[in-house]
Amino acid sequence: REDVRRLGLEFSAIWYAFLRGQFVLALVVGVMTWIAMWIVGLPNAAGFALLAALMEFLPTVGPGISGAIGTLFALFQGSVWLPVNNFVFALIVMGLYIVITQIESVYLIPRLVGRRVNLHPAVTFTGIIGAALVFGFLGVLLITPTIASVRTLLIYIMRKLRDQEPFESNYTQSDVRIPGLIAGHRIQAVIFDLDGVLTELDFSLADQFADRFRWTDRFWPVKMRRKAFRRLLLTMEGLVNWWISILLWIQLYDDLERMTGFLNRARAFPPVTELTVQPGVGQLLRDLSHTYQLGLLTSRPRHEVDCFLEKSGLPPALFASVIAQDNPRAYTSPSEALAHSVKELGVTPGQVLMVGDSEWKLRPAQASGAVRCGVLGGLAVESDFAGADLILTDLAELRAWL
Repeated sequence: REDVRRLGLEFSAIWYAFLRGQFVLALVVGVMTWIAMWIVGLPNAAGFALLAALMEFLPTVGPGISGAIGTLFALFQGSVWLPVNNFVFALIVMGLYIVITQIESVYLIPRLVGRRVNLHPAVTFTGIIGAALVFGFLGVLLITPTIASVRTLLIYIMRKLRDQEPFESNYTQSDVRIPGLIAGHRIQAVIFDLDGVLTELDFSLADQFADRFRWTDRFWPVKMRRKAFRRLLLTMEGLVNWWISILLWIQLYDDLERMTGFLNRARAFPPVTELTVQPGVGQLLRDLSHTYQLGLLTSRPRHEVDCFLEKSGLPPALFASVIAQDNPRAYTSPSEALAHSVKELGVTPGQVLMVGDSEWKLRPAQASGAVRCGVLGGLAVESDFAGADLILTDLAELRAWL
């Protein structure tokens, strides 16, 4: 009887996660598509955003359909303002659709839909084709949670036959704290991301968008709107960084320089003159520097880092390694920047604690084998750092772990 109850809860969670997740996923992907296509100058960007949102209700195949249509339209129409031919512009648009799809599959689906409905693309594609042939359009819409439910039932049966525990246990972060030991790794060095971790972010762009929706005050208060748009702005950082790398790849240096101000605002990066250290961070860094080597990673140029350190009263010698983007024509990827910092610090990746305020910033640490620490900072939630080894509400909590 208990097993039947647990199975019922699993099935309910699958269908709830699917229905809720697909609607939210459609909204988020639609907004991302509109912003990306508007930035590159694709005509009728709002229409393609609506198409991308609707296609989210066809898992796996839907994003490919909307991406193919958008790419073909870009090939024949070109950009409103980008000084490139139609073929190059079509490649840019196709790349944007690919990046949005990757963000969706790696970042959005695990959080909005969850692991319960997460199926292999081949299984989903085969199921959709079969459902379309047998049950029509309704079958296409409902086949994904149906397959996930059948999978859950089969896993339960197989585990029972093997005398295994039929249901997975949930893992929670341990409250046991041994200073300097995190996730089984003895920490020798701590590498911080600059914006959002050590400094305050600039959410003026998000607040401007929120203020444009004053007509929703009755059911969507301004405080909730600003929080929602600020979270959306945080999720856009990876897309903005990818767009910067594309501009560098096609050598549009003048356009990048012209757009730098807007792109920084889209990443919530304040101007260098407004960079301010978060309260208590200066003393925390000084305390940690007595025991650990400290590193700093940033996409800003080195002179802005020096200006920030001087303005904040932090000695440059505080950081044994500072990796900045000094040469815009020789862009260093986040993975390369982390590898350079680890090498300069003279440690192995497993001895490094990487501290960031988004999963995007922690991915290079995951790939290299470094320990990952996510800082919520008041906007993020723990599910945003599902793969992190340590999650902190505030950076000041790091002192208790180190």
